[in-house]
Amino acid sequence: MAALNSNSMTEGHALAPGDGSNAVVISSRSAEDSEEGMMEQLTALENQQAFWRVYHRNSPTWAFFTTNDSCAVDLVKPQLMRCIVCHPSRRETLGLRSTRCRKGVVLYNKEHGTSAMKRHVHAEHPQAFSRYKALRSSSEPSQVAPRQPSKKRPGPFPSPLAYGYPGTLANVYAGTNPQKEDEQHQQFLEDLALYILKAYQPLSSVENIWLRRLLLSQCPRLLFPSRLELLDAVIPKLEAKTLEKYVIPALTGCTTATMSFDLWMSCSEWSTYAVVVNFLNDAWVPCNVTIGLLETSSMAEVPLEVQLQDILSRFNLSTRIIAYVKDEGGSLDIITSALASVASCEVLEMDVPYAGACFGHAFSKCCEHATDNSKVCAGFRAVSLKDVQGSLQKSITWIQQTRKGRQEWEKVCAEKQLLPRTLKPPVKKRFASRALFFQESLHYAEAITSFFTRQSPELQFPIPSSQTWAVARAATETLVPVVKQSVLKQKTGFWFLSEALAAALSLFIHFRQTRFLASEVAASNGDDFDSELLDLKSRMEDEVLAVLEPLLSFASNFSRQNAHNMLALMLDPRFKGLGLVRDYVGADKVVVIVLEYDNMVLLPLLMQCYKRLHPTAQSQEPVTPISENSIFGAQASAEEVILEQLKSELSLFRRLHVADGEYDSPLAWWRKHEKEFRNVAFLARQILGIVGSQVEIENIFSIAGVILSQQRRRLGINHLEKLAFISKNWPDERNNAGKSEVESIEHFLEIEDRIIEDNIHLVEEADLFEKSGPH
Repeated sequence: MAALNSNSMTEGHALAPGDGSNAVVISSRSAEDSEEGMMEQLTALENQQAFWRVYHRNSPTWAFFTTNDSCAVDLVKPQLMRCIVCHPSRRETLGLRSTRCRKGVVLYNKEHGTSAMKRHVHAEHPQAFSRYKALRSSSEPSQVAPRQPSKKRPGPFPSPLAYGYPGTLANVYAGTNPQKEDEQHQQFLEDLALYILKAYQPLSSVENIWLRRLLLSQCPRLLFPSRLELLDAVIPKLEAKTLEKYVIPALTGCTTATMSFDLWMSCSEWSTYAVVVNFLNDAWVPCNVTIGLLETSSMAEVPLEVQLQDILSRFNLSTRIIAYVKDEGGSLDIITSALASVASCEVLEMDVPYAGACFGHAFSKCCEHATDNSKVCAGFRAVSLKDVQGSLQKSITWIQQTRKGRQEWEKVCAEKQLLPRTLKPPVKKRFASRALFFQESLHYAEAITSFFTRQSPELQFPIPSSQTWAVARAATETLVPVVKQSVLKQKTGFWFLSEALAAALSLFIHFRQTRFLASEVAASNGDDFDSELLDLKSRMEDEVLAVLEPLLSFASNFSRQNAHNMLALMLDPRFKGLGLVRDYVGADKVVVIVLEYDNMVLLPLLMQCYKRLHPTAQSQEPVTPISENSIFGAQASAEEVILEQLKSELSLFRRLHVADGEYDSPLAWWRKHEKEFRNVAFLARQILGIVGSQVEIENIFSIAGVILSQQRRRLGINHLEKLAFISKNWPDERNNAGKSEVESIEHFLEIEDRIIEDNIHLVEEADLFEKSGPH
């Protein structure tokens, strides 16, 4: 053969990896006359192929080539390659780095592919190429299907076997463990996908040559997937693992769930609904699971009801939805009606879920309406919130215009012990209101005044007037309670509905008590600034009350659809005394309202809880009569006895004293007293699991917005749903692992303490305590 009779082959010469050294080169006479020599030559080709495999160069043509003069592999720029059959040693090609005149030295150009390499192999080494290609085919397992000619590989991500790895001569001689390497490779693919999702990197990162070089320098045997392979094979596997490892185990402890949803309109003109379920599991731990993104009816081929039914059936939630939470957007009415037709609560025998509201949006709306210039400043001459905001923004912007101004501003802030920040961008967008902007401006009032007093008097500065500061101060003082609730409660996401309701009731009571202060001061002159300022405060308070009043209608009139709001207050140990409801509707009316909720909603739900906890309760015999002469009947039914037991349990729970500030959340109290009030605790777990905001939905929109960045405009809705599902449900181990572990340990220790307390006499008899004695 021409390939094996080449005079350039040196007998017994060994080459280093990357320059043909994987092959043990034999003499031309041995290769020509001996089958053993041919096998050694084929082994050398296979070893060289193994070197190129880590760079995803799997064509048999690459087995014949290595980099010229042992230079570093660079598959981006044009590079000289040399044939290891024609030139097996490094010294055969010295001085040929810039010339192609020598046979067997070709130029590899990524733009033109391996055309020159193929022409050389087919012209000079056709028999060796055919023999090597046949040997590769015979070494692959029979169950591996041949590679399809299409660019897109069907089915799951191809196993390393599809590339001749493992199971080829190189791995047999190396003595590797194919099973272990396959597991390591799958773990690498999973970690790579999680890196892209959690770090919000574009999918094309897997094809980045610099990332590949970095990882290959640590592990040269890594096999990188392409972007399409990552999207079509690795991501679906990771989605299945997320479902199996995190979502299904979390939903195992879900008895009833609250569904929150909202409409997201991306800059790609997509309109999708994000859906999240929230619940408390058996260990009283708050959980939330993202279950999907649904296309709107205008875009989807499948009706919204069918999509919703499919996704609820997939997670076995169709009969476990106790409530839903949404804002006041009219676009959500479609999914609300769809949910009412496909969801119910079998545990509590509810045909239609409770309708919840998002208090995060409500408090934001309070700030927005109370600072609307067209509403609260109409008819005023001296007072204008819009003008005040413009004046303050002009002053702050002027400070930042020049380098000297910024330096002086930083100096003034340092003297006043303030952070030298720009007020306009971060505050203006928050809650889409002026309330926080005024508050932050007042915080920097002394620094702003000091800055302008140091400037040259010849220049005209946009110095805020005393009336400007007065209006900003009036608006801030009026809305400080709303701002505090919006900022402080938002940190916990209004997870507990009872906390959101308590905040809304407190705000309403506060503003109702102060709303008439301005009217008590008679306005002596219509142009009087102070009179308009008092009127401004009164109008702002009215706007806040107008937003909150519809959300609190359940406390003044019985409403079965909104009964979960009153139940949340009743079953939260911190608010079970209903003092806020009493202050809201009055002492006389609150008794009537509570009695109506007890008889119409609370006791029937407790009866359903009792039946679930005691399945054989209905088979009990009637109670033996005490007196047959009673006008109320000869005997009491089992249901009447159960109802009296539930009333006693509920009454004891309501009368039990809970000190203010003793528990930060109702969950800690219920963990401790769950066994004392078993039926009430079961209902409390379902009702307290109803959330008061859509904070988790906003997180999904943030994640989806980052995923659908400029570099991913071609990403379809199905792929976007998978990426968001994995990113949201796969926990951040750094933040969540320790927390869940601590909670489980604390729960375990509480149970252990209870067992010891209940069996203290047995512990003492067993002499398990250390006896104190003289040292």
